[in-house]
Amino acid sequence: RADVLKAYEGGKVIVDTKPQKPSEIVTGAQGVAYIDGYNVNLRNGPSTNNGVIRQLEKGESYKVFGKVGDWLNLGGNQWIYYNPSYIRYNGEQTSSASSVAGKRVVSKVDNLRFYDSASWSDKDVAGSVDKGLGFTIDAKVSVNGSSQYKVHNSRGTTYYITASEAFVNVQ
Repeated sequence: RADVLKAYEGGKVIVDTKPQKPSEIVTGAQGVAYIDGYNVNLRNGPSTNNGVIRQLEKGESYKVFGKVGDWLNLGGNQWIYYNPSYIRYNGEQTSSASSVAGKRVVSKVDNLRFYDSASWSDKDVAGSVDKGLGFTIDAKVSVNGSSQYKVHNSRGTTYYITASEAFVNVQ
């Protein structure tokens, strides 16, 4: 390719960045991923469109912090694709239905913000709840490293609210 040859010969090549998909919701998970294959790509996001940080080798093992589809999060922006032919993993989702789904999350404080989407952004604030009020929990999700509950109100509308024990109780 002409761009590779130009770079090889010391020329400057400008590469457009790939458009990124909106961030997907990371489900909390736990366990250990054991690498049973060679040259397993460790990526900086849960997609083959994301760059390779380095390659993992047989015999390495890593704590798993979350999942998006078949992608395992090894902490921060470090992801591997879970394929049982070269990775052993039998961890559990920390947001499994048996843990919090169906329970109520109740605010411990007045004016606690809740969101239209899994976000901490001001633009996504849907409203606020006062102390003693809350929602029914559907799942626990991770948003930028912090936990939120995916919840719904009595009309079935979905929202997201902090899962921090400093601000909410689960009943």
